[in-house]
Amino acid sequence: LEVLPIPEQGRPTPYFGAVGRFTLEAVLDKDSVKVGSSVKLVLRIGGQGNFEFLRVPDLSAFEQQGLHLLGQTEQRKDDGVTVTYDLTPLAATVQQVPPIAWNYFDTTPGVERFETVATRALPLRVQPPDNPETLAPLPEAAKKAVTPGVDDIFDLPALDGPARRTPRSPWWASWAAV
Repeated sequence: LEVLPIPEQGRPTPYFGAVGRFTLEAVLDKDSVKVGSSVKLVLRIGGQGNFEFLRVPDLSAFEQQGLHLLGQTEQRKDDGVTVTYDLTPLAATVQQVPPIAWNYFDTTPGVERFETVATRALPLRVQPPDNPETLAPLPEAAKKAVTPGVDDIFDLPALDGPARRTPRSPWWASWAAV
């Protein structure tokens, strides 16, 4: 078995680290939403390849299209990766979720090149909010990095220190209780 490196020539930027043959499809959980409400975009990467190492698309650039990314979850299995993005439209002028492009290195013998696949644009009806304004961050609100497990979870006790061990009861205590 000969393992060859992924070529540098023709490598797209960003390259998502996928090697194999893949398909890409996207669906919305609903086609109508109010400004500021949540809509779930489910992206499925299927096919054959290295599902454990590939990276999924970052949709933070959708902010320029009027869609704010609230968060995402990933589920990886042997036959694919499913990513659920939680989006919210910032204005009633948003009419679609733009196409999502993604790339991989095709290892089919005789092909062996970088391929790009994309979803189709998904239509979305956005209704205006109850008050006729759009949502926008406060001018003084600056984006800061979020430290997973620190900035995203609150009200948890400190988990520092060694693990707490529960003392075991003697073997005969269970029989005595019965």
